[in-house]
Amino acid sequence: MHFLKQNTEHKQQLKSKVLDVAKRMFLEKGVKAVKMDDISGVLSISKRTLYEIYGNKEDLLLEVLHLMKKECMEKFLEVSKENSTVIDDFISFCKFQTEFMKNLSPAFITDLQKYPKAQEHLTAHNEEARQHALSFFKRGVEEGFFLPHLDYALICDMLEIQRQHVISSHLYCTHSFEELFYNFTVTSLRGYCTSKGIAQLDSFLYQQLNEA
Repeated sequence: MHFLKQNTEHKQQLKSKVLDVAKRMFLEKGVKAVKMDDISGVLSISKRTLYEIYGNKEDLLLEVLHLMKKECMEKFLEVSKENSTVIDDFISFCKFQTEFMKNLSPAFITDLQKYPKAQEHLTAHNEEARQHALSFFKRGVEEGFFLPHLDYALICDMLEIQRQHVISSHLYCTHSFEELFYNFTVTSLRGYCTSKGIAQLDSFLYQQLNEA
């Protein structure tokens, strides 16, 4: 019984290590450029052992996406505890996204389009993100930071079309993710703000400009 427990714990630890290594390599090099041999080599395990944990690279990629989503949510919840307004939450999101995108290879975004399971995951994730965005806008209206007369469901749909265009046109290959984020997402949000929201958001943007 003790042996079985040790064996299970070892497999879980190894699985965690595989996910961490795969995530780092996928984000830095893209999915296609990373072979299962590369991952097993970094971990100094046999390819057979790796395939016993993950039957193929697409299953491993899917687990990496689940891990990234979990880590992102945990990080945001941790940071948002200190926030008092919806604009504070958005600023925390900006900082988190900027830091994450620094080491993100454009190849990773391109390669995701080639994996059906990854696309299914992203479709579900985008729908969840839409619901969070609607709650975010509703809270912003209640706090007096966003204009009350706008159709935020329509705005969410337009933002999704914008996101899809960035991907389909491969704008992320000619512009940095940070550049796209600030020129599209941040400027769009500013247009939905009341004078109160604009003042707080501009204060943050001015600080970012001085730090750049």
